[in-house]
Amino acid sequence: MEGWLATGGVAGRWVLGLALGIFVPTMLALAIYALRRGEPDEAPVTPTMQPFGPHPATGRPTGLTATRWRSRVRLLAGRRTMITMDSLVNGTATRAERVVVVGINVALVSFWLIFLGIGLLMLPTTSGISLVLPVVTGLWLFNAMKSQWDDLAAARRRRDRRAGRARRRNPEGRA
Repeated sequence: MEGWLATGGVAGRWVLGLALGIFVPTMLALAIYALRRGEPDEAPVTPTMQPFGPHPATGRPTGLTATRWRSRVRLLAGRRTMITMDSLVNGTATRAERVVVVGINVALVSFWLIFLGIGLLMLPTTSGISLVLPVVTGLWLFNAMKSQWDDLAAARRRRDRRAGRARRRNPEGRA
């Protein structure tokens, strides 16, 4: 039994190294995409210097920290930049948006592999209790992926229904 536990520890090092080698560059690429693609917030508000302390009328704190300081807020999936399953299915998503979706999924799987590597690495010292860690994160990953697959299937069904209605309206394919 000790040999299997030691082998699990060695395998854990390899899995952890591989997962970190995938996770870190993927997250860096997603961060760079978000920074380059981000959209500005509403018009910036210039901060005003006021004395610190409560406002006489409202009682709210005042001063530089209390004023609305707006700058460019970078969003990966904001209201205007949301990547929808419908756009992925019907082909209107750009190549960069498709790569972001793949990158997010790769990051999720490598995140789970990190926990698997830690669980395997701790296997010789915990005698199997450490495998609870990757099981719990695996269930979370399964639910996240299942939700994505369900959304993708629903988008495909909507696309097929729209195509069927269009064929019924125009059976000979005339414009």
